[in-house]
Amino acid sequence: MTTEEQIDLAHRNSYYIIINKVPVEDIIMSIYPYVMHNPGEKIKKKTVVNLLNYFENMEEYEKCKKIKKHIDDNFKQ
Repeated sequence: MTTEEQIDLAHRNSYYIIINKVPVEDIIMSIYPYVMHNPGEKIKKKTVVNLLNYFENMEEYEKCKKIKKHIDDNFKQ
């Protein structure tokens, strides 16, 4: 697996944990336990914004819509 593929998988796994509420244990116990955030810490707005930026660059706008809603629902402006 290339570094680029690992980075992509880390963002996707973090998306599943943060947005889809997949238990972190399910990801950590998988064959590719990469994440782009520290699952032991509270999720920061900066982390979710970085996730949004990544999926905007990948042109995955359905994910962006869900991430934006998460930001609006969970972080003060």
